[in-house]
Amino acid sequence: MSYLLQKDGFRCVPVAIANLMIWSGDSTTFANQKIDYSLVRGALSELCHCTRAGTDYSRIVYGIRQVVDVAYEYRADFSISYVIKHLKNYGCVVMIYADGDATHISLVEKMNKNGSFRVINDIRGRITNVSKKCFVRIIKESSKKRLLGGFFVCRM
Repeated sequence: MSYLLQKDGFRCVPVAIANLMIWSGDSTTFANQKIDYSLVRGALSELCHCTRAGTDYSRIVYGIRQVVDVAYEYRADFSISYVIKHLKNYGCVVMIYADGDATHISLVEKMNKNGSFRVINDIRGRITNVSKKCFVRIIKESSKKRLLGGFFVCRM
């Protein structure tokens, strides 16, 4: 799987949706376009009404429903144990979290054998492994700011 990374400061939602498409294996195209960054800049950004000011939560939900054939449960607050159980047994998490005073969204693909979490398109636009300690801190800080949310996705 070759995931996409964000190339600007505001398209994290379309990137997360494109990466969810890649993760699910559901489709290699959308709107007759290959899943690549031109799709992120074009059709997916339009679908989600993505602007430099951000993307409204309702448009995230709309984008996921329109593009990817997956089952998911949305949770506005959750624990690290819930994330671990989901990743081990069901699928991935599309996680909304605090980035300073702003908000970011990434795909949490899996929990590695060493206990770290593989995060696709982190706040720096990378694929990285985040330690459990750091991941817990992100969840707690985001929850305090009421900027935490997760789409707990299952394979169909």
